[in-house]
Amino acid sequence: MSPSKLRRNSLFYLGVPPSQYVMFLRLRHAIRLLKLYPSKTIADVAEQSGFCDHAHFTHTFIRYLEQTPYDYSHEVITPLKKAQVEPTE
Repeated sequence: MSPSKLRRNSLFYLGVPPSQYVMFLRLRHAIRLLKLYPSKTIADVAEQSGFCDHAHFTHTFIRYLEQTPYDYSHEVITPLKKAQVEPTE
């Protein structure tokens, strides 16, 4: 399949170009890593998610999620951990 055919099919079936879809998959993987392994560094998450470095990862994370990976992990994930530990009535 030619690159132009791939792009047309991607836009038709997914609604986004292939590069944007791959970025979505990388970010989704990074979010999973942040949730499952909160002790991992941002650099480790960036590397394991396919980003060239943590700066590029952070820039992309901010562009799509409007907050840093650090803020995301502390605002979203930390309350989840507390809810799992605290007893319920």
